[in-house]
Amino acid sequence: MWHRWWSKCILDSVKGTMPLPRLMRDIKRKVSPYRSDLAENDFTIELGLLQIQWLGPCRGRKVLEIGSGWEPLIPLLHYLSGAEIVYLTDLRRLLDKNTFKAAVQSMQRKRETITQALRLSNEEFQSALAYDEQASLDAILQRFRLSYLAPCDCRSLPMPEESLDVVFSNAVLEHIPREIIAAILKEGRRILKPEGKMLHVVDNSDHWQHNDSSISRINFLTLSDWVFRLTYINSIRYQNRLRHSEYLSLLEECGLRIVRQDGKVDAGAMRDLPHLKLAPRFRQFSPQDVCTITSCLLAQRFRNPAAGEPRPEYSDGFGCGG
Repeated sequence: MWHRWWSKCILDSVKGTMPLPRLMRDIKRKVSPYRSDLAENDFTIELGLLQIQWLGPCRGRKVLEIGSGWEPLIPLLHYLSGAEIVYLTDLRRLLDKNTFKAAVQSMQRKRETITQALRLSNEEFQSALAYDEQASLDAILQRFRLSYLAPCDCRSLPMPEESLDVVFSNAVLEHIPREIIAAILKEGRRILKPEGKMLHVVDNSDHWQHNDSSISRINFLTLSDWVFRLTYINSIRYQNRLRHSEYLSLLEECGLRIVRQDGKVDAGAMRDLPHLKLAPRFRQFSPQDVCTITSCLLAQRFRNPAAGEPRPEYSDGFGCGG
């Protein structure tokens, strides 16, 4: 049976072998104006509000996002919550005035949800988001207490030790190899203040399934490593396939203590699991671990973490899955 994701994979692989792929993308972007995924933005805003709830009061905090992407939705929520400054990082520059404007428009669409969650009046909300669209991008970001660092390698950040209160990412770590994640986490711990917090939301599902509902959300776990390597000839499609428990271990190995761990165990994946032949390296994991398609992980830096302190129990209550 031919699956739609195979066709998409082949097409993307061909694109990935074309010369100067970044130049091609930049040309396409100039010809075809940027358009937001409105449903995805609504979901990201709601998820960002839950993250801020987990982190507690944000007023006066210094915050850094790993992999900010096109639209700074969650950084804007931190700004509205009173953060002193939010650093946006990315491997290459994606944010511009058009994508920033799109983010503000998405915030306006979710005004009622945001004002209720952050306890802002409508007047406070509108005043906070007002800006001169004719100003330069740097001036606009400065007005919103945002600092854009791109291109940026998060394994080596230009911040002194113990200088930030929060480091977070949203649907980014799953696109990074394990050894690089470890280096990023260690660097994040370095720049966190004592008892600073690190929060990561990870999409553990098969991203090819997002465009092909005929396959399981854990279908990619059935592929051997060499076969799976063929699915990301175009490096933009890379997925590391790490499971929930592996992220917990990585955080702890990097000197961070797990404060809370929630996730979404997909009911469909649990039904599919008995009928799937997992690749050998995934057979060691529990069914719950295999089928956790979203991980929400809150960790904290401690000067002297308690030796042998148990992790908090797993909870499927964050509501962060799609």
